[in-house]
Amino acid sequence: NEDMNTIADALEAYRRVRGSFVIAEKHSVLIDSLTPRFLHRVIRLDSWHHPFQYQGTSDHFTIRSLGPDGKENTSDDLVVTR
Repeated sequence: NEDMNTIADALEAYRRVRGSFVIAEKHSVLIDSLTPRFLHRVIRLDSWHHPFQYQGTSDHFTIRSLGPDGKENTSDDLVVTR
């Protein structure tokens, strides 16, 4: 998903400047931390109009789209981790 990769790239830029990824359990906290300096537009919903999920520590993050079915941990989920 292009939006997920855009968010992941913004997280990498954030880490280069701040020394860690955004530490949060909510996507809203992530987006508020990244915009506007690292992410030039607010990205809150996936292609199916579901909110993204985010979990981040200082050295690892996971961004999850629930996919078309809108259910967590099913085969259609899209996940980016680093």
